[in-house]
Amino acid sequence: MISRLRARIPKFHETKDDTTAAFKPGSVLAINLGKNKSSPVESPDDFVTVRTYPDFGMTFAIILALSDDPSAVFKIESYELEPSPITERRPRLVLKVAPDLEESQIIDIAGPIRKSNIDGVIVSNTSISHPASLTDRGLSGAPLKPRALQALKTLRGHVPESIPLLGCRGISTGADALDYARAGASLVQVHTGFGYDGVGTCRHIKDEPEALLRAENTIWKAVVDESVRKLSLTES
Repeated sequence: MISRLRARIPKFHETKDDTTAAFKPGSVLAINLGKNKSSPVESPDDFVTVRTYPDFGMTFAIILALSDDPSAVFKIESYELEPSPITERRPRLVLKVAPDLEESQIIDIAGPIRKSNIDGVIVSNTSISHPASLTDRGLSGAPLKPRALQALKTLRGHVPESIPLLGCRGISTGADALDYARAGASLVQVHTGFGYDGVGTCRHIKDEPEALLRAENTIWKAVVDESVRKLSLTES
């Protein structure tokens, strides 16, 4: 499939450093990469995927089931991607963590994150905590927003501003996005809201903060920059 894409899309042959898989300046195309329960700890498929795609300028979101195994995050401290046989590029890797961690666990994982080569952290993944009426699969959407926001605030205070955090879960309005920005997120990611509201979701989530912030005589970037600066761990 990759060979066919290369042949059909000339831009895949470009080698400029600023070329991204989205083929649009300032845009990112990312892949979520997660193990299923039957995968070996060091599945070769993971490395084949990462080493095949980086010449397309992609970002990989590595999903760790920290709800099941909080100790798994400590493996990222020694993360170092070997040069790909087909490219000299190193893909950007972001870690995606669950909202079910206790505050002490979030503080514990911040250390390995600071020492690793991870390019950012998404807070958060789906939750395995359910109300009594739901007993299977992950829970997502609006019920997760308070937990995800609190997890993001905690992690923001224990990593430097050089490590971007991406807010995720319960974002369906511009006001939701602003809540994450004011908690220290540099970007937001939408899942469930997009599924319910369709293709216009991203546009109205993007447009609403502009209107809200205009009344405060500020802009999104200023809110993000100030929050990240104030809430992040100070680097010595």
